[in-house]
Amino acid sequence: MMSEQQAHKTRLLRKIQQQRLDLLRCERQWQAATSPIDERWEKLVRFKWWFLAGGSALTLWQLRRPGRLIQLARRGISLWSTWQFILRSLR
Repeated sequence: MMSEQQAHKTRLLRKIQQQRLDLLRCERQWQAATSPIDERWEKLVRFKWWFLAGGSALTLWQLRRPGRLIQLARRGISLWSTWQFILRSLR
């Protein structure tokens, strides 16, 4: 016959095992839900050096022609707004 302590220990071990299984299931669900974000982040990190080089070149260019960046930003915003308008009108 099992003593009361052994029975309690067995119940606790089963409870711990069930908690581990629950954690594993939740981890898989979490990874499935966040995998698209992780993939996009990895793509961004892969091009980190290109962004740094492009930013440096843009900074040097900006120092030589200060008004051009403002004009470029306005064009970019207007292009983005136009693109958003087209997408909304197609829906």
